[in-house]
Amino acid sequence: MNISKEIIDYWNRFQKENGIIQSFVNAWSFGDNPELADELLELVLTGKKTGTATLVIELERKGEKMPEVGDYNIILDGKGKPTAIIRTTSVEIKPFNEVEEAFAYSEGEDDRTLESWRREHWKYWTRVGQKLGFAMKEDLLVICENFELVYPK
Repeated sequence: MNISKEIIDYWNRFQKENGIIQSFVNAWSFGDNPELADELLELVLTGKKTGTATLVIELERKGEKMPEVGDYNIILDGKGKPTAIIRTTSVEIKPFNEVEEAFAYSEGEDDRTLESWRREHWKYWTRVGQKLGFAMKEDLLVICENFELVYPK
């Protein structure tokens, strides 16, 4: 995690405006390319996206921590600029083939159906797996994380 002065200043402004004393966990963007990062960020900012999914193996390979309820994360746009802060409200872990329609809907992507969620996430995690050295499979564990947008309101 490369934390710039711009990210620190963004967090400090949020803390001051909201009386928050805890620290943020990480600063990151959605997806694996700038266009996808901006597209998914826009869904968060408009309130359509309140969920995100990560594979357990993906976090393990990257050496990142599991999300926990109450975590604050700074969301970056496709250029790496801090643009939003989310707070985790729930975390469930289940196999890819057991992710439910309600969670797929919460991700706010495509037509919000489970079918499109499975199709698009399969493609995405196949790309990620090629970079991180794992093969996408039906039983890989998915971290189904829901969040609320806390900044900007």
